[in-house]
Amino acid sequence: MPSPTCERTVVRGNKVTGRDLLVLWQHPVTRAIKVVGRLQFDGRTYTFGYTNSAEESFDNGFRGLPGLRARGRIYRSESLFKVFSQRTLDPARSDFTRHLEQLGLDEASTPLEQIVHSGGRRAADTIQLLEVPRALNGAIESTFLAHGVRHIPTRPLNFEDGSRSVSGIEHERALRNIQGGDRLGHRIESGNKSNPQATILTSSDDVPLGYVPDVLVRGVRSVIDRGESIEFRALRVNGPDAPPHLRLLVRMIAHSDQRDVFDEADWNFAAGSSEDSDER
Repeated sequence: MPSPTCERTVVRGNKVTGRDLLVLWQHPVTRAIKVVGRLQFDGRTYTFGYTNSAEESFDNGFRGLPGLRARGRIYRSESLFKVFSQRTLDPARSDFTRHLEQLGLDEASTPLEQIVHSGGRRAADTIQLLEVPRALNGAIESTFLAHGVRHIPTRPLNFEDGSRSVSGIEHERALRNIQGGDRLGHRIESGNKSNPQATILTSSDDVPLGYVPDVLVRGVRSVIDRGESIEFRALRVNGPDAPPHLRLLVRMIAHSDQRDVFDEADWNFAAGSSEDSDER
């Protein structure tokens, strides 16, 4: 069963209710991040299934998600599956409001908005989630957390015009100076062995900040190589007291004639998947 493309966005009033998220698994040894599933919400029903790309991860140690183990099924539910609802904020917690602020959200936020803005991560966990870029307001948009922020000051970074080392102090100063809405630069990191297209986000004065998630960079480079427009803007910058993965929240806005540039065939539900209305 094919997955809807990023253009099937549900808007009611001024609020986006439909969501389409990739479920990512990070290998505990290699740290490589792979797409293993897809979680969708059309405003009424949640749908989950493993993707074509999950086969490699299953062969390399991925065991599937609790309650959603069947690889050949597409699950549907009117409530968010437990393995994902556990990744939302508990409003009963005393620090609920503070955590919402770190995510750039308010108390009216939906569970999937919380997951998009937090990456759905849990401590000592190998699962995270990432929004599939969607057509909205005449553009293709996505919200994501910059990856690898804490690694930027730990080693030299190689670019086409030379190598650059960023001290922890310089990196922290650059993050502190960014305001919500600021436009961010982007540069390819030369010689990155994990991903030859690895793309680093930079401040207005060209200080490296963090990475565009690897699963998006193929689409990013395709848009750029065709001379189409793409921009990245800071949505929220948190201080050093926040978890490293929450330091920089980014909005990507692209204008492209390539309708499915950010929706790869390997991200479709696995071929042969059957419908199942029950969470198991």
